[in-house]
Amino acid sequence: MIQPERLVDSSTETIYKEETGGLRSHIRDTVKLYENYTISCTLLGIENQSEIDSDMPIRIMGYDYSAYKRQIDKGRNRFPVISIVLYFGKYEWKKPLSLKEMLDISEKFEPYVADYKIKVFNVAYLPVEVRKQFTSDFKIIADFFAEKNNPDYVPSKERITHVEAVLHLLKVFTNDFRYDRISADIMEKQRNGEVITMCDFAERMWNSGEVAGIEKGRTAGKILAYFDMGLSIEEVSDKVNLTVEQVSDILEQSLVSV
Repeated sequence: MIQPERLVDSSTETIYKEETGGLRSHIRDTVKLYENYTISCTLLGIENQSEIDSDMPIRIMGYDYSAYKRQIDKGRNRFPVISIVLYFGKYEWKKPLSLKEMLDISEKFEPYVADYKIKVFNVAYLPVEVRKQFTSDFKIIADFFAEKNNPDYVPSKERITHVEAVLHLLKVFTNDFRYDRISADIMEKQRNGEVITMCDFAERMWNSGEVAGIEKGRTAGKILAYFDMGLSIEEVSDKVNLTVEQVSDILEQSLVSV
């Protein structure tokens, strides 16, 4: 069992020498160094994915190689490098999980081709019994991605420890920029000592959507009023501080709804 207190941040960039003498670098999403009571340690690399990447086995192989090459260049004792992929996408990852799966290999050459396997965790497909084993904010995140399309989903009331990091992750992997709109309010409440949960996120996201809808309705009303006054689309664009394309879209939607 990995003990979190022994995980320390490590450099996400690995720079190493090529055989030609030139320098190459690889940048990973998250890198942690895990040290036990002996002098040995393990390097843990995490790649966060919102999209399925068919070439992921080769990418991971490159990341791992650069970490091992750095050990060689620095003359250190060799220690293992473990890489995992956290995939937050909607559709289950069914692309290759090994190098051999990617290659069109002749049967007679197959025994001589070295393989390289990767570990991909489909966050949205983790079963309940697995998610219950998590003890950090990741349990809350995993529950959200696994249940967010379930109409009966009830947001967790567990306390979020790393609020800002969770907000950023949700914004990036849901592509929902309402998280930017609620961020300042959420962070202010945390600074005031309030407990923040996914319920708080959900409530403010809902209110944010309502406010955005009200503001859009008011803008549409102004646009229609300016057009009734005989202003051109360019003049209306200047009045409401929107592009001509945005004004055209809002006008079209307004006329269709009428």
